[in-house]
Amino acid sequence: MQSYVRQNITSEPETLHHLLFYCSFVQPFWKNFECFFYLLTKEFVHLTLQDVMIGIIYPNYPLLNYLLLVAKLNIWHCRRNLTSPVIDVLKLKAKVKHETEKLICVKTNNIDKFNKKWDLCMGLAL
Repeated sequence: MQSYVRQNITSEPETLHHLLFYCSFVQPFWKNFECFFYLLTKEFVHLTLQDVMIGIIYPNYPLLNYLLLVAKLNIWHCRRNLTSPVIDVLKLKAKVKHETEKLICVKTNNIDKFNKKWDLCMGLAL
């Protein structure tokens, strides 16, 4: 696995846009994110800088912005630890959220609410 350490050799300034979107260590992560989202929803999404920085409103996919937020936190943690971000961390966090929300909805008798939110990705990639 490549490391962010090599990034310090380049002359590019480490801006927030660079860190979260343009960095050569992050770009493959976003491609993997797009593939992961497609596996979950069967919906293609092509992320832009604006999408990553601000979010996207897809009424049929309420999880997209949650996943984007978790992905950005993952990138930040990887940068702090001088490692490259990998999609498996995001998948694990999505699985934990899925299981936690299901448990809460079962206990509160709101399984319909859970099914509506997670319906498109039930049993897929999580």
